Amino acid sequence: MAQNTDQVMQFLTDLAERSLPGARADLDEVRSFAREQHHAQELESWDIPYYSEKLRQHKYAISQEELRPYFPETRVVAGMFAVVNRLYGLQITEVQGIGTWHPDVRFYEIRDRVGQLRGCFYLDLYARPHKRGGAWMDDCIARRLTIGGVQTPVAYLTCNFSPPIRR
Repeated sequence: MAQNTDQVMQFLTDLAERSLPGARADLDEVRSFAREQHHAQELESWDIPYYSEKLRQHKYAISQEELRPYFPETRVVAGMFAVVNRLYGLQITEVQGIGTWHPDVRFYEIRDRVGQLRGCFYLDLYARPHKRGGAWMDDCIARRLTIGGVQTPVAYLTCNFSPPIRR
């Protein structure tokens, strides 16, 4: 665990320096593939996911859609929360009965090792009509000291994954 912000910044700088050569090599591979196999001379940022998927299909004969059934949301989210618990000792559990802006949105609370509530968040995973694209997070309620004590922070995490096929 980092002891101060300088250690965090050193870690992030080191991570970026170590990751950059691999990321550049991956991007060069996608560009070469797009040029050689699809005659695409220049790629824009929005072309990268498309040609990356085409390259993955070319190299491994499998697509993201074929992998999807092996990584259902319920297992992936639970696995992510298990990693958070192992690394930080935080327990994340879904809270039922909280109003949301869409039926797919879920609400979670975060508790520390002794069960103290540390924060909450909304999780909005799926793309849908009229929803802004991309992925982001922000706070709904900031953590702050009030007359009644410390206000519990609430955030929202928004993604735009393709929704599962509902049967």
